[in-house]
Amino acid sequence: DPRATIEAIRQAIEGFGKKARGIGLSCPGPLDLIHGYILTTTNLGRNWYNYPICEKLSEATGLPVYLENDANLACLAEACIGRGKDYPYVSFLTVSTGVGAGLVIHRQIYQGAHGYDLSRRRGSHLFRYGDHQPCAESRSDGHPCR
Repeated sequence: DPRATIEAIRQAIEGFGKKARGIGLSCPGPLDLIHGYILTTTNLGRNWYNYPICEKLSEATGLPVYLENDANLACLAEACIGRGKDYPYVSFLTVSTGVGAGLVIHRQIYQGAHGYDLSRRRGSHLFRYGDHQPCAESRSDGHPCR
């Protein structure tokens, strides 16, 4: 339940005893990193589909929220403090409830042209496993989902 999760996060932040400057949120994808939405994610359930997580969490906490794909952040960790720290290009593949990948170039996450993933390009569509119709289509207001 997104509301219960956001409330638990809010309470945890209050329990720190110090003022936080912002929230970094790692989440499985697909995500809309530009607008701060969880598009579809198999392990969180349908209540999270097309969910404006950054907006809702920021409203609840009064803090800025930064969303990033979990595979990208795992790749960044490898590139900065892991086995990839001596290399300018680091790629990362994760296989769990889905397959994800990250690419870090000179310790910067490469997100692709539209803030989705490495495979998303203008005019392409994003599909869930087993779907025959796109789950994300371009809208006139720039938001990727209906």
